[in-house]
Amino acid sequence: NRYKNSSLDASSRVSMTSLSPTCIVLACLKTTMLLLSIDDAQGVETCTFGRLFVSDGLSPKVVVIDLDWGSEVYAMPDSATIGAGNTPAMYRSSDAQHMFINYRSAQGVVRMIKIGIALESHGDHSDITKASPTLLDLNITGDMPTHFSTGNQKTAIFFDGRKESVSSALVFVDTELSGKGMLQKFYYGPIDPQHGNAVPLANDFFIISQPNPGYKSGTSNDSLSIGFIVVDKNGNTVYSMNEAGNPDKSCPSYHGHAKRGADDVFGCAGGFLSLTHDPSTNAFTSRQIKYHDSGRRTGAFFAHDRQPVVVGQHSGGTPAQHSLIRWSAGSASYDAQRDVLDFGPVRPCGAGFELALGKAFAALLTNGSLAVYDVESGWGLRNSVVGADPLVC
Repeated sequence: NRYKNSSLDASSRVSMTSLSPTCIVLACLKTTMLLLSIDDAQGVETCTFGRLFVSDGLSPKVVVIDLDWGSEVYAMPDSATIGAGNTPAMYRSSDAQHMFINYRSAQGVVRMIKIGIALESHGDHSDITKASPTLLDLNITGDMPTHFSTGNQKTAIFFDGRKESVSSALVFVDTELSGKGMLQKFYYGPIDPQHGNAVPLANDFFIISQPNPGYKSGTSNDSLSIGFIVVDKNGNTVYSMNEAGNPDKSCPSYHGHAKRGADDVFGCAGGFLSLTHDPSTNAFTSRQIKYHDSGRRTGAFFAHDRQPVVVGQHSGGTPAQHSLIRWSAGSASYDAQRDVLDFGPVRPCGAGFELALGKAFAALLTNGSLAVYDVESGWGLRNSVVGADPLVC
């Protein structure tokens, strides 16, 4: 059994203690209340614009701005950033109530903030409640915390480690918090060093990336993973996607992942890899979706459970060309004419679906413009505004 509660063993180089938990993430909640009378029925929306978590690149601090009030409602105290030393990345937890604050370095630190916005159910309707953001008593440390993947009430944090010297390690945080804010933490490791990832699945199964053997031995400088295995809660392998030469069960040069319902998609050389898990039977099916071109690859994905498509950021070539691919989750292919948005030499620096319903998709481009697409009306360009000088990313 490779899972253990409490702290990790020394060989994993990751410790968790009970101490006092570029990028902008919007936490937005929306609910509809129905007001019924004898002669009419009307839907009334109660909406919050949410809260904006911001790091500015010049400080290890995170500030939170309430978009309903237009004012700052929280700033991380100096004591919370001691030893962090770099600008954090931020990731939402699977319950959408917390934000992981990741200081990625050889002495990496992961903190957690409760966002303070929630839906309070009253049976026939739900109210939006607000409280001050709170820094939780969670402190996870390790070598190069990098990829965060959420799902099924868990968040997986993958620590890359370093070539030859420090193994990768993997921490799972159960985000079904108790009233006291306690977290269940467990791990799988150590793993040979890699720029890898792990994904929580239903029924306590987990996808775990597999390393390039040459990276640890020093015969290769490629830290990217080459495949995956699916393990159960006891660490037993139940499905393998680590078969070199089989495009439906391997992922050379892995980078980029998204989850949409029962489908997980991974960016690989030559195409992206789709894994479907049927939680009723615990059957797994994987297949490659080939790219429509050569010389480029998809290295980042964006998905929303209310929308049927997964969007991949596709780049490469000389000179570099960039596009977004729309793939219908579960399908065997995509249409190169219909499903590809070309940007030419302009690169998306960041992109994603509107969080509440996924009806809009936005991309911030290197020319300083923000392009917003109407997801439910044929992906037409809703608006494009220049909001910044040209960007480097």
